[in-house]
Amino acid sequence: MYKAINGWTKSKIIEQIYKGNDGFRSSKNGYCAYRGDKNNACAVGCFIPDEVYSDNMECLSATGLINNFPILVDRVPLPVDGLEALQLVHDRNPGGTDVREALKTWINENVED
Repeated sequence: MYKAINGWTKSKIIEQIYKGNDGFRSSKNGYCAYRGDKNNACAVGCFIPDEVYSDNMECLSATGLINNFPILVDRVPLPVDGLEALQLVHDRNPGGTDVREALKTWINENVED
């Protein structure tokens, strides 16, 4: 079980995912991306503010993202291991299904306020 941090709640995390993701895995030029085509964000990318996002974030794990961009430490909703687990749900979601629903289910089962 992961504990929500930085003032986030399960409902706020889910709301942010629905706001930043269109239901499909985020990709740029066919590769997974924190910010993909049409500004669609992946699970972790939904929590990277526009004014902080950089192409240099791409290809980093959630751990690498937090280590290289410490400005995000106080903005993300879960500890790094929780972000890694959340991202795996996003990355492993089969095509043709709404990734947001898979993320919502995972959050409801694995995150506590």
